[in-house]
Amino acid sequence: MAPAVFTPNEQQVAQAESLVPRVTEEDPSFHLTNSMRRFATPWAICCLRATELGLRDLPPGVVLDPACGSGLPLAAYCSELNKPGIGVELDEEVAQLAAANLSHTADSEAGWLGLSRVLATDGLDADNCMRAFWAALAEAGIAA
Repeated sequence: MAPAVFTPNEQQVAQAESLVPRVTEEDPSFHLTNSMRRFATPWAICCLRATELGLRDLPPGVVLDPACGSGLPLAAYCSELNKPGIGVELDEEVAQLAAANLSHTADSEAGWLGLSRVLATDGLDADNCMRAFWAALAEAGIAA
């Protein structure tokens, strides 16, 4: 079965807002269910880890988070490294929220955002994940 693929964009943000309103006590605010809130890495920690990783000489590529949950670490890495990301999450509703959370961290000039996707599927099935990712980019008219 093909994974559900979510693009971090305004349409996904609107869908996420209808599922779970953003938590506004934090800056930036994110879409988090109560369960997600308990397990999500705090944004400050995500940013610290992303900054540390950004100090390394990394080759070009894509950030992969095979169990992305809320998407907060993935968003921090993509923002800091200016690289697109692939998030994979088993729970389809959580995957939708993760895509919206990616969108909240990108500024209007973030080239990585348009190439990023969140997949609702099993992160252990790498071949299926990558096929779905490339198919989603092709469907959006983005050449590899």
